[in-house]
Amino acid sequence: MKIIDLQERFAKAWCKETAYHQEWDNKCPAYNQCCPTALVAQDYLGGDILWADLGNDDKHYWNLLPDGSWWDFTEEQFFFMGIPNPAGKKGRKANRKSLLRIKNVRQRYEILLNRISKDIGVASHDGAEGETSQEVERTDDETE
Repeated sequence: MKIIDLQERFAKAWCKETAYHQEWDNKCPAYNQCCPTALVAQDYLGGDILWADLGNDDKHYWNLLPDGSWWDFTEEQFFFMGIPNPAGKKGRKANRKSLLRIKNVRQRYEILLNRISKDIGVASHDGAEGETSQEVERTDDETE
């Protein structure tokens, strides 16, 4: 799947139920969608998930693609909030399994994956067990 196709599908699939703490604004559908979006994008495109600490226990997630380039499917949220996007800066590789052990993240990921799969017209696949290399363990209860 091409990045632009997946970007368009995310824009249609994002909703309150896939947003962090269900804080969502239809003026900016990408708002609070980064973690489940990066997980689903990894299912379709491969590569790794990177994260950066934004302060105040907030984190941001984006994708490092197999060709070594990075892509942030939710970058528009930073224009909406009026703050710099940390993607592209030195991020840390996230541990997919650890992220998916967080109930809130897993639920949002599954909803988003199902919505994207339905839009594509295929049965959803469970990429939840995949793991990336050089991961950093995550132990907090929730993550954006």
